[in-house]
Amino acid sequence: MLALNFFNQLPYITVFNDFIAKRYNKSTYTREFDIKMLQRSLWNLARVSFVCFLLVPRPSYGADSRAVNRYQTAAAARSVTQSSAAVEASFDVQSYRLDLAIPLVTNALTGTVTMKCRSLTANLDQIELDMDPTMTVSAVSHGAQAVIWSYSSSTYKLTIPLGQAVGLNDTFSITIDYVAADENNGFYSFEMSAYTDWAAGVFPCNDIPSDKATYDLHITVPTGAEVASIGLLEGRTVTGGGQWETFHWRTEYPVATYLVGIIISRFYARWSDWYVTPTGDSIEVAYYVFERDTTEAKLDFIHIVDAMDYYSTLFGPYPFEKYGMAEAEPMYYGGMEYQTMSMITSNWIRGDRRAENSMIHELVHQWWGNAVGFDDWPSLWLAEGFAEYTSAVYMGHQYGDDMFQALMAQKRERYLQQAAEKDYSIADPEFDMSIIGIIYKKGAWVLHMLRRVVGTENLWLILRNYYDTYKYSYATIADFRSAAEEVNGASLAWFFDEWLYDKGYPRIRATHQTNQMSSDQYECLITIHQDQDVPSQGPLFTMPLDLRLSGTSGTLDTTMWLSSASQTCTLLVSFEPQLLVLDPEGWLLMEVVSNSLAIDAAPPTVSRYQLECNYPNPFNAATTLRFHLPLDTDVVLTIYDLTGREVTRLVDGHLGAGLHQASWNALDAQGNQLPSGIYIARLHVPPQAGVTPEYAQSIKMLLLK
Repeated sequence: MLALNFFNQLPYITVFNDFIAKRYNKSTYTREFDIKMLQRSLWNLARVSFVCFLLVPRPSYGADSRAVNRYQTAAAARSVTQSSAAVEASFDVQSYRLDLAIPLVTNALTGTVTMKCRSLTANLDQIELDMDPTMTVSAVSHGAQAVIWSYSSSTYKLTIPLGQAVGLNDTFSITIDYVAADENNGFYSFEMSAYTDWAAGVFPCNDIPSDKATYDLHITVPTGAEVASIGLLEGRTVTGGGQWETFHWRTEYPVATYLVGIIISRFYARWSDWYVTPTGDSIEVAYYVFERDTTEAKLDFIHIVDAMDYYSTLFGPYPFEKYGMAEAEPMYYGGMEYQTMSMITSNWIRGDRRAENSMIHELVHQWWGNAVGFDDWPSLWLAEGFAEYTSAVYMGHQYGDDMFQALMAQKRERYLQQAAEKDYSIADPEFDMSIIGIIYKKGAWVLHMLRRVVGTENLWLILRNYYDTYKYSYATIADFRSAAEEVNGASLAWFFDEWLYDKGYPRIRATHQTNQMSSDQYECLITIHQDQDVPSQGPLFTMPLDLRLSGTSGTLDTTMWLSSASQTCTLLVSFEPQLLVLDPEGWLLMEVVSNSLAIDAAPPTVSRYQLECNYPNPFNAATTLRFHLPLDTDVVLTIYDLTGREVTRLVDGHLGAGLHQASWNALDAQGNQLPSGIYIARLHVPPQAGVTPEYAQSIKMLLLK
């Protein structure tokens, strides 16, 4: 959902002041913005005990960290009373009509909401709606009848009596006139842009993810401003002697309240791409970008349509009438996947595609979270874990498996760091910043490990079937498990229990014993221990663990199924074992505590040239490159940017055979700091007459500042 964007070091407000001051050279604007955002953040902190996202260190990749105030605000509001769930389940909103007047001079707005509802009980005599305390209701009517309402600022609930009880499946309408004050916590208005942030702070609503409805939006703003929103633009009308303009957005596709977004700016340039479906239909991809950023944006958005086609082929047709992205600034977080119109921060638009994974993350939410919703916030993994993993899958498709592996490695490290501080089950989350490491990062790994268990093609089939079944509705984690088991043909309770309903991960310690059986046969006994403290650090895991045993003259790949605290496998090989690699292809979310064979044995002789993927990747301050040389030779290791310009040379000389490494600190040959972006490392070995031909290999590296 809301992705943190670009902070590196504390204090973050100072960092952001510097950023704004350099971009606008307006210190007064900077102070005004910081004060407003800090006030709102402190309000969230006081209201829901939220660890404010201003104080959270920036991760190494844009969309990997997400602000959680929306989740926690909604969850905290409903947890105040035990009766909330029962009241929420008593009716279903089928449609909303919103008439909003937004002057853009403050955060205030005036609104009328009309909702058509269906009763889910036999004798419905009142409903409760979610509403931010900064909003004031002036009138409520049930049909044509005015009613007296009540509001609780402790539960954020607006209670509306219906007078005569409504029967099961009968429909009724409610109209509410209201004003949102300047300190409104659901709508922010700034110099460059304005945007909605929390549905119940913009209009009274049944603010639960499972209650989807259609929307008819009439948004009136000062003439000259452009409004981007969900659905299709039905029309725009100038009123008030040319001083105001009303934008009419409409969608007939069901939308969850948290996915209703309105983004406004006086500085937009607007253009469209088109996604042509396999059946020949054209779907508009509409971009709302500040005029100053259009050149960079067109470079950054170059793969959006391709990703729509890729996901449509992999999971099922793009589900809605359009897609789009609207730029917003100032913005402390990175992106928000409003249905058909994602909101993205200006910080993502730099012309180097460094935030492409973040943008793809928001796009793929249109499948996972938007079309296929989730029942309530504890099932958030069905949106965020899915988007986190499938965006990495596309990045691997676009840039190669090295990119995919690097992103998954980064997610693993982020989760392990988080788990060292606090861990819990994905299916029973705590709504603070820890969800980033657990629901997002570990959540992505759960799908990756499920792929290892059931097979790649079966995982894609599971996701296609799940998408077909729950599209335009919502699902539970149990529903997804059923979809997975139907394809797998066997129960996956063991997998879901340990990875979703329990916490933790395997901490692996590997020991070995080698016996020479004959001149050309060795027996290697490999014992795998699960060293996590059960149950405080999680269960004993049942999972396949791939092993690669190698020596000077051979390699053997095998798989051991983990199932107990300690287990041994015996391997007979025709070479002396020298190195054991645990999980060589990166399928298992685990921590290797120790590996006796890897530590004690000398590495096997290098038999070929190879440039390994740099680590870490993505990286910030520095990264390390390892390369293998089978013999003494001249070698050049060069860094290039995407235009093919040589940036610097890390190695240029004669080296001996073996494993070598070089570090790069993101500087060019003149010692200048380089901007974020994709860089190419190229290993070149010239031909040696009568010995070896010329060799060259390149890898992609992602620098993120």
